Amino acid sequence: MKNSFPESVTDNSGPTEASPARPSARAEHLYAIDLLRFLAAMAVVACHWCFTTDQMQPIFKISAAKYGFFGVHLFFLISGLVILMSAQGQDVRGFVAARIVRLYPAFWICCTISALFAFADPLLGWPEYFANMTMFPNPFYAPLINLAYWSLVVEAKFYLLIAILLLCGWLHRIELVMWVWLAATAFSTSFLMRHVIMAPYASFFVGGCACFLFRKHRTWDRWALLFVAWAVAMNETVLEVARQNHVPDTLTSCVLVTAFFVVILAVSQKWLVIPAWKGIALLGAISYPIYLLHQRIAIEMGWTTDNPALLLAAFAWIIILSWVVHRWGELPLQRWMRAKLRNARRVNDLPPSL
Repeated sequence: MKNSFPESVTDNSGPTEASPARPSARAEHLYAIDLLRFLAAMAVVACHWCFTTDQMQPIFKISAAKYGFFGVHLFFLISGLVILMSAQGQDVRGFVAARIVRLYPAFWICCTISALFAFADPLLGWPEYFANMTMFPNPFYAPLINLAYWSLVVEAKFYLLIAILLLCGWLHRIELVMWVWLAATAFSTSFLMRHVIMAPYASFFVGGCACFLFRKHRTWDRWALLFVAWAVAMNETVLEVARQNHVPDTLTSCVLVTAFFVVILAVSQKWLVIPAWKGIALLGAISYPIYLLHQRIAIEMGWTTDNPALLLAAFAWIIILSWVVHRWGELPLQRWMRAKLRNARRVNDLPPSL
């Protein structure tokens, strides 16, 4: 796929969201988002491990796992909500720094682990490894170590949009920007233009943003924005099913995506509240390493089984490995990066010498 996969955070889905740039009011922690992120990550794992034949044979064939692909779309909806939430009260330096600290530590570690598993692949040498470590390798020269990393580029484009709005002081005009983005998605027919504006996924980011805006005021124009985002998402879902050669059922896929919109709206409006529990926050925190690790490891291990207990053991193994990465790798590296960024900010804020 972050995040975002998947991306990103629940402001705060862990200790990763404090801006290293300057103190600001911390947004409310939505534990339901943590749980949704974990479920989305596991849905993608299920799709790759239990259905798709892309680069690997399924570990254990489960027909319903074909719908796990839409876990990526749930990630994009979540990002629309939480990234706009985290941008409130931020300056562009703080926002960008927070995104770097959030994304890169786990990515570097998981990319390295994946590369170690793929050391025998003749297409992946040192140049390809270092290109992948940037998160944005040129696909014509450096293949992705994990094909699931494509979604990180999509997430980064959305972050870039928010960063530009912060830089220009236009974040308060986010509704207008979202309407323009939806219109371009709905009416663009050029393949290149659709790629640039992320047409297949724009409506999910917009839907998440609309849900956040409801937290402030529920106005008819915001309801209209959410409805149009959902309508465009339905059209893009039908197109996605066609790209998948109609392997998923169109109606089932549309119902599933509609349920995503309803759940994110319910969470944003506190109609759906999950009790505060550190275990749920931890599930949200390890969802990113799960997404980053699962694909290449399974390809290189070549697992297959007809025993569901062994499949469950494989799921448990990737969860434990992701926890180890999070606890002993990601968090310490985040703390180090955050300290370095704070020090750099203090130095840059010093008055010039006379």
